[in-house]
Amino acid sequence: MEAWIIYTFIAVIFWTIVELIDKYVLDYEVKDPIIATIVCGVATFIVFQIAALRYGDFFGMSLKVIVIAIFAGILYNLSTWFYYIGMQKEDMSTFIPLLSIAPLFVLPLGFIFFGERFTLSTYSGIFLTIVGAILISYKKTRSKARLTSGLFFAIYIAIIYAVRAVVLKYITTLADIWALMFWIAVGGIIVSIIMYLSYRKKVQKTISKKGFSHLILSGILTAFGFFAGFFAVAKGSVTLVTALFNIQPMFAFIAVITIIKSYPKLIKERMSKHIMFKKFIAIVLMIIGTVLII
Repeated sequence: MEAWIIYTFIAVIFWTIVELIDKYVLDYEVKDPIIATIVCGVATFIVFQIAALRYGDFFGMSLKVIVIAIFAGILYNLSTWFYYIGMQKEDMSTFIPLLSIAPLFVLPLGFIFFGERFTLSTYSGIFLTIVGAILISYKKTRSKARLTSGLFFAIYIAIIYAVRAVVLKYITTLADIWALMFWIAVGGIIVSIIMYLSYRKKVQKTISKKGFSHLILSGILTAFGFFAGFFAVAKGSVTLVTALFNIQPMFAFIAVITIIKSYPKLIKERMSKHIMFKKFIAIVLMIIGTVLII
């Protein structure tokens, strides 16, 4: 098995654990996405800087690369903000699969900037993952059928993910991965500082000690997942890596079902037979699409 596939699966496992923690925090401890973004973001970026100080020569690169890396960090924290908003508005097992539309935006960017071309099977796989995301976002009410509001936040995140993935792929060809982490962290911390200064009083009044500690843990695990994802992008095709991340909804679905059966009060999820069947079919389509991509 190729290295980029292994790194991708490692990243998926870390991020699934993070999503479970985040959903619990947003449901019961910290119900403000901005506060969650600040705390989790700072924890993540501190880990980035520790890794950079230990393994990387973060001044041994051009100003151009530094600026691009800072920009990637800004994109990272903005996508985290939208992610928390989406997680708050939707069930975890609904929102996470929606992020599978990211390859739709990565595909043209990968072709334009890196000349990435694939077989018909690969394109078919990407198409199936997108169909699965649309299916899982489809919500039928008494009055009419509509797409869930989480889809729109997923689109925002997918666009940011796509740009960030292409940026990361580009700068890893110009500088050491560990050194880049330092400047990515700088960009992310800039966003966290601006958010904190804007919402300082609310942060101090809202967050609990448990919520704070859980978000710190989430941030640390997010960093390790990002390291694995970063290495996957560096060693593989940016389009294929992003598409393979679509296996994550399966992990999230299994994790949610397992936890709800054992500890039903930990995660708030709508679990009717119709909803579960629809999610199951959508995730199966995504898994088939992932197999075709690989």
